[in-house]
Amino acid sequence: MAIFIEFVTGSGLAVLFYWVLHYKEAAYIIFGVGILLSLATYLVREEMENTREGLLDQYCKAHETTFAIAGITDPECQSKAQEIMSGTMKTSIFCNRDTSHWKKASSIWRANQMDTQSDR
Repeated sequence: MAIFIEFVTGSGLAVLFYWVLHYKEAAYIIFGVGILLSLATYLVREEMENTREGLLDQYCKAHETTFAIAGITDPECQSKAQEIMSGTMKTSIFCNRDTSHWKKASSIWRANQMDTQSDR
């Protein structure tokens, strides 16, 4: 609804400048800027909504395991679940470490391969 109001306001100002004030150049500029602002507002709102939905989904997924472990009443099962989760976290941290040196080596290797192919 806000986007429609912005569009109507920009169009109304353009009509005012075109018909009432007889300033056609300003009317075209105002109409164009109004359209661009409406489009930008729509895209920003859409991106914010998508980000919000994604964050809510990630939040729910992140806390499912925590709530499930908290619901375990048997102390032995609770300790085993904690061990499994700590092992999983260590593995996750290990897998997500910075691998930029591997990417750099890969790009150097590809560049060398391209040079040797162009020399033939």
